[in-house]
Amino acid sequence: MIERTEADDVELVGRALDRCARRGGLAGKKPTAKDIRLLTLYGITEAEYTRIWSAQGGLCAICRRAPKNNRLSVDHDHDLDVTRGLVCWECNRGLAVFRDDPARLRRAADYLDEPTAESVLGYGPRARNGRSTRRWRTKREMRERLTWVVERLEALGYAVPKRLRTKAG
Repeated sequence: MIERTEADDVELVGRALDRCARRGGLAGKKPTAKDIRLLTLYGITEAEYTRIWSAQGGLCAICRRAPKNNRLSVDHDHDLDVTRGLVCWECNRGLAVFRDDPARLRRAADYLDEPTAESVLGYGPRARNGRSTRRWRTKREMRERLTWVVERLEALGYAVPKRLRTKAG
């Protein structure tokens, strides 16, 4: 790992401020610590951050929820070094886990829509909203389900414990 020196940091901040000045970003105002951090890391000013925030309505660009702490992370393309938008911590982490790969994210979405086990095990159709039809069951529904489990185990030749058969019946 290459060690960064104070001179490197000064050079990075200087280049970021030059880039900002060329775009007319800080026109006559003294840069804040947030300006310097945003410029150094993402190449945008606090004013540009605020414009993106406003354009997104203060919501995460992905999940469309308001952030808990009123802060959104700057999402940027690491290869192109450009800002894409503002996202919440959870969505930013999710993008990182999927390595910012759109194809991988599409496959994950397809998997959630049609899980492998659903077709292999023959589960029923999923709910219209894309979520599982499974929900908390009443005691009667649980007893019926347990009865079905006991019958299935016995049909497969398993020795079902007496206490499990008693709870089901």
